Amino acid sequence: VAARSGSGSRRTPWSAALLGIPSLLAAYLGNWQLERRQWKMRLLEERREQLLAEPIDLFAVDELPPEYSRVTLTGTYDHAKAAFVGPRGRPSSAGVTEQSYLVVTPLTSADGKRTALVNRGWVPLSWRTDPEERRVGEPSGQVTVVGVVRHGERAGQFVPPNDLEACTWYYVNTAELAQAAGRDADTPLVEAILDAPTVVKPPSAMEVLGGRARSLPAVPDVVPLPKTLDELCSFSVMPRDHTNYAATWLTLSAATAALAVKAVRGTMRRA
Repeated sequence: VAARSGSGSRRTPWSAALLGIPSLLAAYLGNWQLERRQWKMRLLEERREQLLAEPIDLFAVDELPPEYSRVTLTGTYDHAKAAFVGPRGRPSSAGVTEQSYLVVTPLTSADGKRTALVNRGWVPLSWRTDPEERRVGEPSGQVTVVGVVRHGERAGQFVPPNDLEACTWYYVNTAELAQAAGRDADTPLVEAILDAPTVVKPPSAMEVLGGRARSLPAVPDVVPLPKTLDELCSFSVMPRDHTNYAATWLTLSAATAALAVKAVRGTMRRA
């Protein structure tokens, strides 16, 4: 009996180590989420500062400002070279997602020396096939656009490649869009923004349940529909989400630590 007791005592440190691994791993992941939260908060603050800064005249500078810098540019749209990227989901005033395209159109300065691609926002699917419908939303002559500098998109794992010959676009690749429009590959991309939405709608039930209960700008009846400043400050994982993830991991760490302590004490008593 004494030999068995000694063997049980010798196994105790190993048992404690094995049982403590899940707790340590969960604690590490919880701390990592807290660090991610701090990083995301700094990123949001930097993004807000960029979006609220005085806009830079893009056609008056030689060097492209950093991504999300607020810019303004004046010129004429080349609607014949517009590209429709998608289909993409867009929010509607009814609170549901509608299928649509993003329309990206070249805009050239008055002297013809500078060009930028402008992502003007969401448009109905019918815009691609109905010239009469889209003509209403195609301004002629000089226009001034306020937007932010963007670097395009990365194609997701399941997103097919763009087809330049067929003018079929699944994601915003700036160099490819510029090439299809007969522009230089380094043509900058600007995403137009909706500056000051004045109408707000209450949060939906799903937003309340998801912890995102805040009044949002109602979707106006304008086409194309650019993003708002709030949407540009929104990430798929926000700081509050990192807080929730951290709380989950740290709670799991405490629970598994308690189970490990209980198991080790039980082993020691039996020894």
